[in-house]
Amino acid sequence: MLLPAGKSELVLFDINRHSAVTGNFLVSDPAPLTDRLLAATELPFTVTFITNESPGSNEISAKHKPARHAQVSSTIPLGFSWPRGMVSLSHVALPFPVDDPLYGQVAPADDRFIYLGNLAVMSERGLLRISPEWLLRTRYNPFFPYLEERLVNWFNCSQATSPGCQP
Repeated sequence: MLLPAGKSELVLFDINRHSAVTGNFLVSDPAPLTDRLLAATELPFTVTFITNESPGSNEISAKHKPARHAQVSSTIPLGFSWPRGMVSLSHVALPFPVDDPLYGQVAPADDRFIYLGNLAVMSERGLLRISPEWLLRTRYNPFFPYLEERLVNWFNCSQATSPGCQP
């Protein structure tokens, strides 16, 4: 099934380009794929790219490219910053806010509950049943309020009869 032209949007989250890790330890840079998407004129959907405002900043902005356009039409600062030490989001992190009691940034005060968010477990290799790679994965989205606002606007516009509604 194809997405309806002009009514869909792809939101991409870049890596943290200000992180010292990206220059020294990155396996491959997603920039060539992103550059192709932002330059493609045949895409029937809007692309919004969430990235650092500049390579020397942890602040992020949204670059917006309408469907079937060759260039970014606007860049909007979002008022969020990459958290210290975070290189990228994982797909698991996208739907979870910073304050989520299971996957959030800070463990709940009551330690009777399972907490998997910003878990830092140190042990001898091979001792734990879970993979060390699992412990490195980001499980919350520091930019969740942006996604939440976009989804609420989209829902409200889908229910509105006003032709001028912009999600």
